[in-house]
Amino acid sequence: LVAPIARTRWSTESVREQRISYQRFPAPQSGFVEQVYAHDLVAAAAGSVSAVLVNEKLQMGLQLEWSVNEFPYFFEWLHLREGAYAVGLEPSTHDVGGEAAARANGSMIWLGAGESRSYHTVFSVLEGADSLAAAIQAVRGRQLQPTADVPG
Repeated sequence: LVAPIARTRWSTESVREQRISYQRFPAPQSGFVEQVYAHDLVAAAAGSVSAVLVNEKLQMGLQLEWSVNEFPYFFEWLHLREGAYAVGLEPSTHDVGGEAAARANGSMIWLGAGESRSYHTVFSVLEGADSLAAAIQAVRGRQLQPTADVPG
């Protein structure tokens, strides 16, 4: 994962127990317990932010772009278990505390009867070394990732 991570603010206990990187993913693990990270990201001046999932071996990647004005929080979910290998890149309207915390701190988004809200997310498939390098450079030009693979 390449993202403009200023800091990892929170992670599940399984991160400290398993010590699996949020940046580089290993082969499927027997008995892996899912890991979740809450990363604080640095947005561009216009509020856009992106994360890039890279497969160096295949020279392919997936770039996810969104606005921090629409999705101010970002979670990374890893389920790297044999037979069920998955990665989730999750821009979010609410923080990790869920509905109760959002109600308590006043950040809960409520829609009244007949109201709607629009969100915009762009998914781009990256193919080839040049495409990957350009996407990675754009992210790293905004913020270098922390050097520690596992926070805390």
